[in-house]
Amino acid sequence: MNRYSIESVSLNGLEPRASQCWRGVRLVPLVRTRAVPKLRLARVAHAPELTVTRISAHTAHPERELAFTSVVPHAFVVSWGDAAEAELNQGAAFVRESDGHRFHPHGGSVRVKLRMARRASDRSLRFAPQQLAVEGLLALFFSGPDVASRDWSERVLRRGLDPRVERAVSGRSMEHLAEALRVFEIVDGQCGMLLFFKDMLFGSFVAPTAEDYRSIHDSLVLDLFPSELLEYAAYDVPVFKTSVDSRSVRTIDDLRAALAREERAWAEWSRFMAGDLLTSAMMSSVYSMEGYKLERFVTAPSRKGEHHAGERIVARDGTLAYLKTYRLGVQQARRAYLLKLLGTNEWDLERAARESKMTVGQFVDDLTRVGFGWMLGPKVLDQIRRGTLR
Repeated sequence: MNRYSIESVSLNGLEPRASQCWRGVRLVPLVRTRAVPKLRLARVAHAPELTVTRISAHTAHPERELAFTSVVPHAFVVSWGDAAEAELNQGAAFVRESDGHRFHPHGGSVRVKLRMARRASDRSLRFAPQQLAVEGLLALFFSGPDVASRDWSERVLRRGLDPRVERAVSGRSMEHLAEALRVFEIVDGQCGMLLFFKDMLFGSFVAPTAEDYRSIHDSLVLDLFPSELLEYAAYDVPVFKTSVDSRSVRTIDDLRAALAREERAWAEWSRFMAGDLLTSAMMSSVYSMEGYKLERFVTAPSRKGEHHAGERIVARDGTLAYLKTYRLGVQQARRAYLLKLLGTNEWDLERAARESKMTVGQFVDDLTRVGFGWMLGPKVLDQIRRGTLR
């Protein structure tokens, strides 16, 4: 994500409805207020397997070929144009037949793909949900320092942050999630949802049409979640009930008005709880379609607060057609913040520490705590040993 712009993430064209709760899970339905024409989305399922996808180089040596490795349980196909549904069917068939080359080493299965997002037919595109977002997170300031400095190790000067690893768990590990998705009612016109555990936003999903969403709804259990936040899934969420003062209701119109006020209150609560997602983000373009564009993003890293990586498709008028997000764990968010500071300050430790309002010693301590201690050079390590780092 070396080339990016700062843009806001919004739910343009969508309206939250009253949430549904099941033990530790709260799901907030999203209903379209603005149609998304000539765009369709479908899921292509296949057995979970280790997938290696070639990506553009992000190190100081662009000639080296890099790869993004992950377990991918399914793929999405998006199609556009007047014959979007026909293209969708054709694109899904193409993916099943020829989505990369498969190898079977030592009894396992490995699939090798050419790229993260790949044309499936003339007007359809195949991509793995959340994989664009996670690869974007991994690529964040991946190159390392451009100028040799004794502050940094020979390894980071030679190879950048290659390899960089982030860990996540499948939704199957999230207690009660599969059961909740089975019992939740899909409301009329629902095209998406916000997913909360213990009223913490863990993910979101938006499809172009209600039909698309209905066919993909149960696949949310295959999404990725930060392993360090698993404990939040174990707690029951508070259930909020509609409260209408019967003394103020005398007619059917009074009841309608009271219910409308309750619905507005639910929508405001949902937007408030999703506030850290609906914010500015480091956005990069992945693919352009007729009237739409596919992008990936990481909400602008800061020292505190929650952070999300995601991918979205937006129309020219700003309507959100597709959205899938991944909540960063605390350590992941901290790593992204520190890399952003280093990248924007040309990997100068003193400048980065000054911008973060820390001493160089505190900044180095932070790097070490989040697993980036290996990046430090002999000069810094010697100062740490002698206790002279300030």
